[in-house]
Amino acid sequence: MRVWFRPDTSLYTGWGHVMRCIAMADMLRNSFECKFLIDNNDTALQVKEHLEKISYTVHCINESETPVTSVTDQNCILVLDGYHFDTDYQNRLKNRGVKLVYIDDIPLYPYTADLIINHAPGISKELYQAAAYTRFLLGSDYALLREPFLQAVRTNRKFSQMNTAIVNMGGADEHNITYKAARAILQSGVCSQVLIIIGASFPHQVKLAELEATYPGRVHIFRNLDATALAGLMQQAQLAICPASTISLELCAIGTGILCGYTASNQLNIYKGLCESACILPLGNLLSLTHERLMEQLYMINTDQLNQMVVNQRSLIDGQSTRRIREAIKGLTA
Repeated sequence: MRVWFRPDTSLYTGWGHVMRCIAMADMLRNSFECKFLIDNNDTALQVKEHLEKISYTVHCINESETPVTSVTDQNCILVLDGYHFDTDYQNRLKNRGVKLVYIDDIPLYPYTADLIINHAPGISKELYQAAAYTRFLLGSDYALLREPFLQAVRTNRKFSQMNTAIVNMGGADEHNITYKAARAILQSGVCSQVLIIIGASFPHQVKLAELEATYPGRVHIFRNLDATALAGLMQQAQLAICPASTISLELCAIGTGILCGYTASNQLNIYKGLCESACILPLGNLLSLTHERLMEQLYMINTDQLNQMVVNQRSLIDGQSTRRIREAIKGLTA
């Protein structure tokens, strides 16, 4: 059976949706024919190029089209990931006989999908209004992570020192929290090397160049990494600063000391779950986080804390989400 993936590709939110869909498609592609539908907007070309580079077929559709009225067939599974696929949109798809899966991170309206996936740790279905037939795949047992991260769960990590830190605030980071975090790490002296990961949409290249010039040989910037390269880079670090998005779950899978906060309401469920499971050191709202408070947090960190976080992270993510998600999707075809 064919599985279509329909992520939102808005400039500042789209890559998160795309990456979750890619993770799920990678889990399914050995058992299903997986294809992508994307909006025909400003970021569509970058998304299309990335998807085709990793061997996925991509169709671009106009905003007024629904997937069924464009290129999908009725006997298919359609995976939605975005904030504008409201109840009416879902109903139009369901009325055409499509099996519907919704990847979600913040419940917004009544859902009529057959399956809802939300990988925030500790998330509860009581937060949802959904049809009686809707099934839920909730929590980190269903972490939508790409294979190199799931494989990394098998590695036992224990730190005796801190010398390398990762800063990864997502692809766009319009508020340039990347610069704030990297500068604090360098000024604190907690780590001698800072690995900065940015995406194609990152708008603050000049500020990072200033940081490179101020700290020669200590700042290393990486752009547009594939999953294998990104996982490998994360494995070089003992410490990380990131938002409570899928990035934080990737770092948990690697096993890393994480300072984590949030920049948007759609990150709050993951943030709460990671706090409750003691998998991170919480920073709160990253948009209002001051340089002084971040420095205080960095000065307080020690390797014992990092190692305990890794132990907790190993209890949270077991690397078996591919099997669980594949079985659930196969169940839709029965």
